[in-house]
Amino acid sequence: MKKHPASQVPDEGVIKFRVHLETAAPDWSATICDLEAWRHILWRQSLIGVEKEPVWVGYGNVSMRLGDDPAQPSFLITATQTGHKSTLAAEDYVCVTACDLDRNAVSARGRARPSSESLAHHIIYRLCPDANFVFHVHSALLWSQSDRLSLPGTSADVAYGTPAMADAIATLFRETDLPATQALAMRGHRDGIIAFGATAEAAGTNLMKLLARALAMQSAP
Repeated sequence: MKKHPASQVPDEGVIKFRVHLETAAPDWSATICDLEAWRHILWRQSLIGVEKEPVWVGYGNVSMRLGDDPAQPSFLITATQTGHKSTLAAEDYVCVTACDLDRNAVSARGRARPSSESLAHHIIYRLCPDANFVFHVHSALLWSQSDRLSLPGTSADVAYGTPAMADAIATLFRETDLPATQALAMRGHRDGIIAFGATAEAAGTNLMKLLARALAMQSAP
């Protein structure tokens, strides 16, 4: 795994990368319909929401690919700390236009800063041309059953929202069946699960099927 200087991780609350935000009015209201529909489903299932202890913090984020540049894919992603909202408006989404893992920096356009997991979404779009939607959720059930579900997982010592997490996901693409499972466990990020797919329905259905399997395992004698 490539080492990134710790000095490049600023203290910005839940966001651990530098953000260059071009303030602009959102112009993607018509684009987010499928994404927002699935985000609302995930919110209703508490896979996206808010943790109140020990501090108030929102969790979960969704994104969709926009550009097709293989080296620098652009994508829409939920803005940071929107987990408490049942539905989102266009201004709650941000367009990530570039990610620089070596400099731990993200460039974006919109009204708010992008999700703290933007680097993880970026690396999936970069390494999986067929992925057009990425969902990051929190599920204690899926996380605890991830080994039994045969989900590829990042190491427990890899923190969320960092270039190291992006590197770890890249390793999973190379060394595991992640391209087939299209879902992974973030073992260093409690309850963190990522699923992706060619469509919003594919990514969301992947999560629902995994939940059904995990529930069956949990209730089996």
